[in-house]
Amino acid sequence: MREAGQEYQFGMSGLPQHPSVDSSATSEYFASWWEREISIWRVDKIDRLNPHRLVSRVALKGEENISSVSLASDASLLAVATSASVRVFRLRPDVRDGRDVLAVSKIKTTSDFGARLVKFSPNQKWLLMVSRESIVQMINASQIEDGADLDDIAHELRRAHRATNKDHHLYDYSRTVTRVAFSDDSSVVICSDLAGYVDVWRLHDENTITNGLPNGVDHQDSNTSDSDSDSDSDSDSDADHVPSKSTSPWTHTPSAASLPNLQSSPLILSFRPSAAQKPPPTQSNQPQYPLMVLTAANELREFDALTGSMTSWSKRNGPGNQLAVG
Repeated sequence: MREAGQEYQFGMSGLPQHPSVDSSATSEYFASWWEREISIWRVDKIDRLNPHRLVSRVALKGEENISSVSLASDASLLAVATSASVRVFRLRPDVRDGRDVLAVSKIKTTSDFGARLVKFSPNQKWLLMVSRESIVQMINASQIEDGADLDDIAHELRRAHRATNKDHHLYDYSRTVTRVAFSDDSSVVICSDLAGYVDVWRLHDENTITNGLPNGVDHQDSNTSDSDSDSDSDSDSDADHVPSKSTSPWTHTPSAASLPNLQSSPLILSFRPSAAQKPPPTQSNQPQYPLMVLTAANELREFDALTGSMTSWSKRNGPGNQLAVG
């Protein structure tokens, strides 16, 4: 009786759900945003009096506020999501009035859907998008060019079915995707939801087309959603968007079913940096992808994303144990 209904209670963090800042991994630029304006800054390691210098500003038309921004690793691309559209901009270094700036040009794409989350892969080859209905989609960044329709080039990454009560009125809410992350080599991508479940996809040969799910893995059905279409003039119109069912080189790993259901929603998903990964040799020589998860209940766990098993570090640092390094 004490734990009755506990599965329908969700721990929420007192911190902002998503920080309004994103940085490039291999350059000295970072972006911050508020409402419908994005500011891009450059970190100056020499000038200590003015370490952050504004190099570009982007203002969006329309009434929808920005929900997510992703800056490519070398700061050459900028993806911006609102509830009505996803827009991509090219950034290139320029000099104006003797000052180093970033020139911004919009890639004239079309889309009939918005997104809550967008994220470039570290190698800049992929753009991950999560819609308002928590539909996860992937786009090959090389296909993002003038005249491209994002609906046509987006591949849906189907999430695994979970043993959660679908008849409960909080089911759809509990499956809301809140966090996404790429591995350093851009070959593994993960997402987590409010119910504490984690889905993992692995990139196979980019020229090999798969159905997105291995045999024996059931998927979560996706519903047709209503979203606002976006144009260059940012006019609003209603359109029914059916997620792309085209095939994808990303495959849902069966290990996702063996990942434990976390007791609260993850706040941080992070893979170990490649340089820090020193997995023991195995007979199959399969690479390991240690995934660090921090939940809203202040629990820190580390799992191998491909096998679903806890790492030795996580086993040594279970509940009640003092955290150890290594």
